[in-house]
Amino acid sequence: FFLSGRANVGNYVYNNVWSDQAFYNRLYNSAGYLNNVHAQTEAIDFSVPQYFSDHFIQNASFLRIDNIALSYRLPGLIKAGSMLVASFTVQNPLVITKYQGLDPEVFSGIDGNVYPRPRTFLFGLNFNL
Repeated sequence: FFLSGRANVGNYVYNNVWSDQAFYNRLYNSAGYLNNVHAQTEAIDFSVPQYFSDHFIQNASFLRIDNIALSYRLPGLIKAGSMLVASFTVQNPLVITKYQGLDPEVFSGIDGNVYPRPRTFLFGLNFNL
């Protein structure tokens, strides 16, 4: 069994996704149709963008589990001296945070991420005869 993780305490991030999308004037497009409504528009209650507001600075402390791996050996399964090794690995399985954006780990301090980090599952079998 293998587990690796890390934490960052006292991290603050400017949520640029919210500052760019969560205001009422963005709802109606000049082309004559409605844009997608950001989930926080009503809670923020800004009519026009407020890019320099500290309202969008959020606590981004986190605990991230990077990898979990488990492998098991089955010796002598087929004949004496043979071995089967089964393994299962998960990358990026868990992030514990109060940050409301996609990823609290932003290197520039300004979160403009619109795509989350992928979660990867890997299953492996190794036969030695």
